[in-house]
Amino acid sequence: DCIMLDHSRLGALELWAIQTKRGPLSMGSDVNKNVEVAISQLRTALAAQITIHNPRLQQLPSKVLLIASGKISKGAKEHIHRTLNDGRIQVLGSEDIIPLIDEQYPEFWIGVAASKFPYLQKLSTHLLKISDTLSLCGKGSIGIEYSPIADSAYAQVYVSSYDEKYRRSHGQTIQEHKFTQFPLERIVERREKLILITGDGGSGKTTGLRRLAFKIAQDTLTRETSARIPVIFRAADFSSSSLRLSEYAATVTVGISGTDEAAFTERDLVDGNVFIIVDGLDEVAGGERAIIISKILDFHNDFPNCVVLLSSREYRSIVSMPTVRGFRHFRIQPIDMRQAAKIFDTINESGRITPVAAKEALRRLNQVHGFDLNPLLVTIFAASADVERGDIPPNITEVFSKFTEMMLGRWDIERGIKHQYRPVVKDFLLCRLGFEMHKEGVRVWPVSRVRELVSAELEKRGFASDFAVFFDEVLNRCGLLIVDGDNVEFRHHLIQEYFAGRGVAD
Repeated sequence: DCIMLDHSRLGALELWAIQTKRGPLSMGSDVNKNVEVAISQLRTALAAQITIHNPRLQQLPSKVLLIASGKISKGAKEHIHRTLNDGRIQVLGSEDIIPLIDEQYPEFWIGVAASKFPYLQKLSTHLLKISDTLSLCGKGSIGIEYSPIADSAYAQVYVSSYDEKYRRSHGQTIQEHKFTQFPLERIVERREKLILITGDGGSGKTTGLRRLAFKIAQDTLTRETSARIPVIFRAADFSSSSLRLSEYAATVTVGISGTDEAAFTERDLVDGNVFIIVDGLDEVAGGERAIIISKILDFHNDFPNCVVLLSSREYRSIVSMPTVRGFRHFRIQPIDMRQAAKIFDTINESGRITPVAAKEALRRLNQVHGFDLNPLLVTIFAASADVERGDIPPNITEVFSKFTEMMLGRWDIERGIKHQYRPVVKDFLLCRLGFEMHKEGVRVWPVSRVRELVSAELEKRGFASDFAVFFDEVLNRCGLLIVDGDNVEFRHHLIQEYFAGRGVAD
């Protein structure tokens, strides 16, 4: 019925001749004739000189397979082998072939193309192996390594937005704003094709996006109704490529699957089956950001049915870009006590801290200190807690010391982001800012005054030429300040007090 060609491990051409039969085969009187017909067909196949066109030659089959869609009884198999007495024969019934399909070609059952299946499998494994590691040093600290997207460890990331709705009332059109909040994983249910996700440093953006890609891959592998192919990569990697977005996404899938073929076709792009996630727009310079967004818009014009999700810290310079206004904007929400407890439990799997103590520690951090919880802060807090000295929560200065150290650059350096500028200098500038604001007894300063202070301090210390980069990273990237219009304030009054106390000169 068909032939299959391959090469043996020694390089010889192998030709398999396959004869198929419908239904079961046994030695019972009702179907014995079918067994004899199968033997006759196998005998013909064994002796056939099969012509191959490329390269052109004639060859006897290296193997002849009889495959039935029903069960082949043991007696029928023995009768076939005894009658033909040829080692090239292999007889497979449904009870034999189905386990082989499960093992060798499972995508057959769920309709996933062979080019997609290895990519989706390897992407899932790759995402699970990525470990956001915080090597927290110092007294009472621990090293933390775990897969934050695994079911056992993942703390649900929520996003929110304000939806504008219009309704008619007494002949007038009334505009209403409705607050919407939902798990990030449900972003796939949205109609929008261009999406911007923003959040502070440590808020869980990257973890949430990896979890999203992981879930999409798993759904495609396990559900016949899903055909999405997720492709996730960092904006910093994409910015160094001259390829178009579709071409770059294809190279990403090839690199992960280890094959020569992309995991999606142009038909997939046209049908909207490709879900592209570009993480960390804030990690590239201003000019490169504009190029990336331009490539995304070009891709959207070519393939308007595909979703492109872009993430960034919430820089005003990014959110206000004219080219970004066509993106649907969602914000990462602070985590609640339940989410924080799950992170705490994951880190505390060794049982250093009892569940009761952990719950009380999180309550104090959230309610007494009044600080919005985020995954990074909870991780640092859990790693810093020292049960033996009864310091739960630990001294808030210790937590802020490690938290601000990570926010000022150490976390980015550990994640391989290379454009960081001297965290010690940025720390000094924030100490000066906090102290000057404390002397005046204010929480808010104009952006112009912050600019003057940073400029003056950098000039004194020989960093005047790097003012633009330092100012952008202090104001935006570190995530410790809030810019509201033309005003600047520390994200929390406790952080201002922390820097002000360290900024005392004498």
